[in-house]
Amino acid sequence: MDKTILQFFENEFQNIVRTHKINSHFNRYDSLPLFKSIINEYQKKYTLVKELISSALYTSDYIIMSSEVKVELDDEARRKEIIEYWLCLPYHDIDNWIDFTHLVAFIYHIASILRKRYYFQLDKGIPKKIASFRLASYFIRYLFEFLNKKSPVVPIFWWAALIETALYQSIFSKTLSQVPESLKLLDIEDIDYASYLIVLKAENELIGERNDTVPVPYVNETDIFHYYELNVNGKKKKFFDSNIDNKQKIEEIKKAFIDSASKLKVSENQPHMLKYCRMECKLEESAPLNFIIVCANKGDSYGWIGISSTIDDINLTKLEVMMKNKISTLLSLYKNKDHILDPLETETKTKKQSKGFFSKIKALFVKSVTITKDFERWNNLFLEEMLYNSVSGIEPGIEVYDSYREDNFAITALIQSQEKEENPTTFISEENVSYPTELLDPIIALTKFNYLFLEKTKDLPIISIIPEEAFYLDINSSIPRLLEFVTDGKIVVGILADKYQKTHKLSSKQKQIYKRRTIIRKARELLSIINSRDVTTLEDAGKRIISQDIDWNKVSTNYEQEKLFFSKK
Repeated sequence: MDKTILQFFENEFQNIVRTHKINSHFNRYDSLPLFKSIINEYQKKYTLVKELISSALYTSDYIIMSSEVKVELDDEARRKEIIEYWLCLPYHDIDNWIDFTHLVAFIYHIASILRKRYYFQLDKGIPKKIASFRLASYFIRYLFEFLNKKSPVVPIFWWAALIETALYQSIFSKTLSQVPESLKLLDIEDIDYASYLIVLKAENELIGERNDTVPVPYVNETDIFHYYELNVNGKKKKFFDSNIDNKQKIEEIKKAFIDSASKLKVSENQPHMLKYCRMECKLEESAPLNFIIVCANKGDSYGWIGISSTIDDINLTKLEVMMKNKISTLLSLYKNKDHILDPLETETKTKKQSKGFFSKIKALFVKSVTITKDFERWNNLFLEEMLYNSVSGIEPGIEVYDSYREDNFAITALIQSQEKEENPTTFISEENVSYPTELLDPIIALTKFNYLFLEKTKDLPIISIIPEEAFYLDINSSIPRLLEFVTDGKIVVGILADKYQKTHKLSSKQKQIYKRRTIIRKARELLSIINSRDVTTLEDAGKRIISQDIDWNKVSTNYEQEKLFFSKK
C-alpha cells in the first residue's frame, strides 16, 4: 500500500514539474517593476535570498489563484501574508527554491484531488467524519512522508499548515490563528496523528452532505473489535473497543481475547506471527459468517482487528498497513497527551491553574479523566474507520493490490485434524520443518475465542467453526507462510506452503511453485483421497497428491492434542 500511494504522488509530482515552468517566472520578476520592488523591499528588511520571495510571489499569483481558492484577500495582502509565512521556513537550508515551489504547487493539486475523494465518499454513503479520517490514513500521512523525503529540512508543522490551507481553500492567517498548539510540537514520527489533526475540521470546512439513501455494503451486519497493546516508555497500554451494543459483553470478549493474544504474539519461543486468519462459522437459521482476524506490530507494540461478517474476505495488505499506522497514531497521542484534542470538539485541553493544594489535586484528576475520555473517543473513531476500510469495498480512489497471499509458494507440510480423543491433529513435514505447535496453537486459541465471540454476539446455536486460511511471518527468517484448509464437516485437511525464494533452500528436492488457488485445489484433492476407501493415512494421501513437493524419505510426524475446529455433535 505504501509503495502504491507514494508512486501515485510521484507521478502527480512529475506532472506538476512538467506543467509549471517556474524558472522562467523567477527570471521575469527582475524585469517587472511591481515584483522587483517587492523583492527589494523584503531583501532590505530581512536580508532574504531573492528566491524565497520569488517562490512566495509565484505561489500567490499562479498556484493559489489557479487552485479554486476563495478570494478573501486582495493581491497585496495575499502576497504579504504568503511571504511572511515563507519567513517561517529554515530558508538558509533550502538549496533549490524551484524544486520547493514545485512541491507547493503539488500540494495544492493534491488538495483538489482530496476534496473530490471526500465528496465521492459522501455520495457513496460514508459518514462525514469517517470520510475525512480516511483522507488522513489513505493519503495525508503518505503526503507527509513524500514531502519529508523531497525536502527534509522543512518542519512537519510548516507542511501541515500549508496542507490544511490548501485543503480548505483558506488563507494562511486564518489557518495559523486556529491551528492547535499540539501540531507545532510534532515531528516526522507523528505524521499519522498530524494527518488526523488536519482533517478534524473537514465536516465544517468542506461543503457537502452524506447520501443517507445509499446503504454501505456489509457495514450494518458486521461485528468488529480491535485490541491494541502499546509499549509506551516500557509500560503496557491496552485499548479494546467493539461496535457491539452491550458493555458487559464487550468486557467479556475483551478478557477472552487478551487471554488468547498471549498465543498470537511473537516471542523468543514463538517466532511466528499470525498475521491473518479466516474461519467459516455456521449457525442455525443464519447465512454462514466469516470470522477474520488481522495482526500488525510496530516494534513491541501490537494491534489486532477481528471481523465477523458475511463478507467473503478482506485486503490483508491494506489492513495490516493501516493498523501499523493506527499504532503510530496511538503512540503519538500518548507522546502528546498533555495537548491531546477531543476529536469531536477539536479544542485543546489545558490544565486549570489553581492555588490550593486540594484544588490542584482535583484539577489533575479532572485533566486525567478528560484525557482518558479523549483517548476513548479517538479509539472509537479509529474502530469505525477500520470497519469501513475493512468491509465497505468503497476505496477513496487508489486500489491496493493484496500482494501477501497472491505470491508464489512451495508446499512444505500437511495437516489433518479430526474428531478423536488421541492425537486428533497430525502435522507431517520434512525434518527441517520444526514448528507445528507455533503454527497450530494460535488457530486452536482463535477457534475457542471465536466460539465465545459468536455466543456473545449471535443468539443462535453454533453448528461449526472451521479454519479456512492462515498467514504467518517467521520473524527469524522473514519467510511468509500460507496455510490453506478444506473440510467435509468431519475432517479438516490443510496444506502449509512457504513463499518461494530462490535463495531459500527448503529441501534437497526441486520444489514445485504454486499459487494460492492451486494450493486450495490440492487440499481438496488431498481430502478426497483421504475419504476414499483404499487410503487410510495422511502420508499415503500426500504421496499421491504432492509426491514431488516433499522428500518422503525425510519426513517427520508431529501431533497436537487438540483439534483445530469446532463441530456440533
